[in-house]
Amino acid sequence: MECRNCLQNGYTQKLKKTVGQFSYKECGLNNVLLDYWQGYLCSRCSSSIFALPDPELAACLIAREILLSGYVLSGNQILFLRKLMKLSPAELASLLDIDLDQFECVEVDKAVLKKVDEVKLKTIISGYIALLLNKYQETISRTSGAYGSLRAEHKLAARTFEGRIFLYYKLC
Repeated sequence: MECRNCLQNGYTQKLKKTVGQFSYKECGLNNVLLDYWQGYLCSRCSSSIFALPDPELAACLIAREILLSGYVLSGNQILFLRKLMKLSPAELASLLDIDLDQFECVEVDKAVLKKVDEVKLKTIISGYIALLLNKYQETISRTSGAYGSLRAEHKLAARTFEGRIFLYYKLC
C-alpha cells in the first residue's frame, strides 16, 4: 500500500504496518482515540491510515461513553448523537419539543440545552443505542492466519479516561 499524500506530491512511499494510537477525527469529535489499533504509517510524511471494520458499532460505543461521562453535552457531541440516530435537526428539535433555531444554536455551542431537554435527549439516545447494541451481542472473531485453525476472539470495546474516549479490541 502506498501513501496517497506522497503520491500527490510526486513521491512513491510504501506504508508500513504498525500498531498504535490513532486519532479518530472522522467521527466529528476531537477526543476519540483508537488505542492499540492496527494501521499504516508513512515514514516520509507521517500520515497514517487505520481500518475501522464496523463504524456503526464504534459510533454506538462512543455514544455510550458520552452518555456515561456525566458531563454536560457539547454541541459537537449532540451533533454526533443526532447523526448516529440519522435525524435531521428539525426532527430532533421536534422530539425534544424545542425551537429549531434554538436547537441549531446548541449544536454550534452558541447555546446550551436546558437540563430537562438534555435528560430527554439522553433518554432518547439511550434507547436507540440499546437497540443497536443488541445487534452486536456476538463477539467479533477473526482467524489467525499464522496458526491455521486457531481462532482469536476479539471484541470492540470503549473506555473513557481523562475526558478522552478510547476504542480498542479486547481479547476475549
